[in-house]
Amino acid sequence: MRVKIQLWSLATLLTLTLVGCGGGSLSSSGTPGSPSTPAATLTAIAVTPGSQTLAAGSQQQFKATGTYSDHSSKDLTSNVTWKSSAASVASVNNSGLVKILGAGQTTISATLKSIDGSTGLTATDNLVSITVKASGSNVNVGSSLQLTAMGTFQDGKPATPLANVTWTSSDLSKATITNTGLVSGLHGGQIMVTAKSGSISGDAQFSVTALLQTIALSPIGAAVLVGGHQQFSAIGAFNDGTTQDLTTSASWNSSDQTKVAIVKGLADGVAVGAANLTVSQNGVNNVTALNVVSSAYANLSGNYAFTLTASDTRGPSMYAGSITFHGNGSLSGIEDSNTMNGVQQQVAVSGHYVLYPDGRGNLVFNANASHPAGITLRFALNTGATAGSLIEFDGLATAKGTLTQQNAAAFNAAAINGTYVFRAAGLDTRGNPANGPEGLAVVGMFAADGAGNISGGVDDVNDYGTVNGQNALSASTYSVDSNGRGTFQLTDASGTYNYAVYVVDASKSYFIETDTDPATAVLGVAELQTSQSYSSVAGSFAYLIDQPVVVKSNIPQTVVKEGQLGDLSLTAPSSLSGVLNDDSVTGSYVNNYGGINGRGQISTCGTGQTCTEASDQHTYFYYMVSASKMLILQAFAYDNYPQFDPAVGEADLTTQTPYSVASVSGNYVLQAHNGNGFADALMLLSFDGAGDINGVVDLSQVGSVSSTVVGAPQFVLTPTAQGNMVISLSTPAATQNYYFYLYANSNAFLGGTVTPLDGTLTQQ
Repeated sequence: MRVKIQLWSLATLLTLTLVGCGGGSLSSSGTPGSPSTPAATLTAIAVTPGSQTLAAGSQQQFKATGTYSDHSSKDLTSNVTWKSSAASVASVNNSGLVKILGAGQTTISATLKSIDGSTGLTATDNLVSITVKASGSNVNVGSSLQLTAMGTFQDGKPATPLANVTWTSSDLSKATITNTGLVSGLHGGQIMVTAKSGSISGDAQFSVTALLQTIALSPIGAAVLVGGHQQFSAIGAFNDGTTQDLTTSASWNSSDQTKVAIVKGLADGVAVGAANLTVSQNGVNNVTALNVVSSAYANLSGNYAFTLTASDTRGPSMYAGSITFHGNGSLSGIEDSNTMNGVQQQVAVSGHYVLYPDGRGNLVFNANASHPAGITLRFALNTGATAGSLIEFDGLATAKGTLTQQNAAAFNAAAINGTYVFRAAGLDTRGNPANGPEGLAVVGMFAADGAGNISGGVDDVNDYGTVNGQNALSASTYSVDSNGRGTFQLTDASGTYNYAVYVVDASKSYFIETDTDPATAVLGVAELQTSQSYSSVAGSFAYLIDQPVVVKSNIPQTVVKEGQLGDLSLTAPSSLSGVLNDDSVTGSYVNNYGGINGRGQISTCGTGQTCTEASDQHTYFYYMVSASKMLILQAFAYDNYPQFDPAVGEADLTTQTPYSVASVSGNYVLQAHNGNGFADALMLLSFDGAGDINGVVDLSQVGSVSSTVVGAPQFVLTPTAQGNMVISLSTPAATQNYYFYLYANSNAFLGGTVTPLDGTLTQQ
């Protein structure tokens, strides 16, 4: 019975449980008055994709997904409010489309009512490429060009300048570049310039252009026969140190095609006369003259003695020697020199020469002890090619000198026989050692016996304004070797002086002092005196006193820096009148002064005598070579300027008077030295005897040499009966009037009016 009750209770319980679970008639659903189920609410928003890294310029669609309280979810992308926390980095529209604007970080958020969600976003704007830009593709040597590195980034916007790049040049010998992109040209060629940032780089090719600076013409101042040819070369020098042959690429022009025609540097002599030939390229030009003549002037062969005077830091530098022209363009010889580098004796000379048909040409000495860098000399022959004038013609320095044909028959002691008058100038330290090396000038005479002995003589010396007159010379010796070089000594109360001598012939020799201590250097000439009485010297003499030897020039007074030029009329027994540097002077003279035959004294502007200027007061000693020639020493001391006092010169008897324009006819060599400008000139002038003049000028200055047609030559004063004439000549150095004093139809002394120049005019 008890078991039955328990089973019933279990069945009842199961039935009630099933009804409570909604089954059957126990559910309250639909029953009026029962409570409703609450609506689901938004609990969160998720923004996807999350934590993105995107490049500038790109786009990304973001999605917003909502989660509800009943655990349901829904796409809310178009319902939410979108926002970027950094608008400069990224923008987002209403539909969740994000655009990357620039590098940086931002948060993309989606908000609906009070619920929001977000995700982080990293935006990059990386460099994609580099382009090198400039205003051109060329940079000149010596100039600069600014380059700019233009960077293109991921944002796709136009390229912008980059600041922090590394610049490199492919060839630093051609161009350098700074860290700011400034490229500077050094040497002509091609370079590649690279700009680099990180792993990104860009490059560009540039041309480095060397600029033409000068054009060197060769030869300078040539001459040809009518119908002849001369090939010129034009070598361009650029500012990177390179050279280039421009002969065929440059433009050529002749100033007178009726005389000279030229194409690609090949000149043809059309007719007698001269023309300037101009070569030009890129605004750079050079000019040289070509002279055309109808016949060759002379050949050049055999032995010639030469002298040269130049300047160095000590003062004068001097050279004397003898060269042999072998007839095939080569030369050899021997020389002595006395310069700031000391005394060099018996130095071998080798080199070559060229002779043009107008009598001009070049001598080239190879480097030796006297000329460590070698030397090029310009010469112009005169007097039937037995003599000539020299100037240095290489632009290294200036020098002037003589070239005189030698007679080998006189290359022995026996040929040197008689009384020789000499003059010399230079410097020494003996007479006035307190002043250091100073100017010295001397004239005198000595007697040689033909057997190597000098029996005695006399000289007059001007040592820095201190004049010692009538100094007796003691017995000494001389020698002459078979090559024309010899030695001799002159001895007076102050000592014995040693010289190397180069014999021209029995009547003339050049000499140079070879003493090394104390510092002494003189260069001079000795000429055989015509044996006669000189007690009644008279006549009109043209004269030129050379520019004084100046060791330490510090007074810019042209009156004493220039040579003294003029003419003096000596009227027996003792009166004189004439012209000194265009000033009228009167004075007196004494023949056989001191009882010595051939020695004399001249005084100007003394008591009772008249002169244009008080500064024209001078005293001179002279020694007669012949009745028509004297060698002169300035014996007057400039009180305030003793360094300008020592000077020697020459006076020659005026012959062939009266002169006229017809007296000067033919070709003449003009040699002029500018005492101010360290310039020397050789001119070849042609006079037609009726007043027309033309010619060429070879000009040497420190740093340059040139040869051009003489510009607008004309008589300012035609020759007077006494032989005075004035000619206007234009050269690259200056245009000025030249004063001439003729003493023969073939010879004159000259001076300048604008600059302190002096020189000679000698007929070819």
